[in-house]
Amino acid sequence: MNEILRQEYLHTLGIQSYYPRKKLAGAPLSTVMLTPESEAQVKPASRDEKAPSLVQTRAALQDKKQSKSDDDKAGLSARSTQPIAEARFQLAFIRVSASILVMILLPHTGDRNSLNPAQRKLFINICRALKIPEQDLDFSIKVFRWPFSEAAHLDKSAAAAQAALFTYLAQLQEDHKITQFLFMGSSITELVSAAVDSDLHICRSLDEMLKMPALKRETWQVLRKLASGD
Repeated sequence: MNEILRQEYLHTLGIQSYYPRKKLAGAPLSTVMLTPESEAQVKPASRDEKAPSLVQTRAALQDKKQSKSDDDKAGLSARSTQPIAEARFQLAFIRVSASILVMILLPHTGDRNSLNPAQRKLFINICRALKIPEQDLDFSIKVFRWPFSEAAHLDKSAAAAQAALFTYLAQLQEDHKITQFLFMGSSITELVSAAVDSDLHICRSLDEMLKMPALKRETWQVLRKLASGD
């Protein structure tokens, strides 16, 4: 509490403050060094001076507290409306036919640059159900990781990620004659949709299906449509 305000409280309550004129034996060092000017400021008001009442002091404190609360809320609101500046993700690519490329969303923080055993097993089972032979699956395309580097000068925004992914996919289309894409994920759907300049199908990620098997039915409908060429 502010020392002047504390003294005003004590004076209003009729409590006399005691100030030693010299250092007391065994007393800890004071964290406040009083000068003659500051000592005069904290000196209790004389009986002739009009001290603020407790009601006035309490009201002033309440106004100060409310003002600080309003400032904090305004700052929080401003921060919450700011767009997320960075995008972070990994995409694993699997070519399942001559013209279809699957993009599977992977955690950005993962150590692997490919599917883990559970993800791989689920994906192969899905392909088997679609009558796609396992030996036809091409896992050789490198993972796309964004950002490419953690260098401070690199633009890590979603817009930069979209442009980079667009360029990468355009090269894949040219090299492998891809005409259809399947994106298995949800968190960056808009970014992927904007980056794909071709036929795009979207379904749940492998991790989502592993956590909630009921989602496989929804995914199955999308995959059947893709496999049939509808």
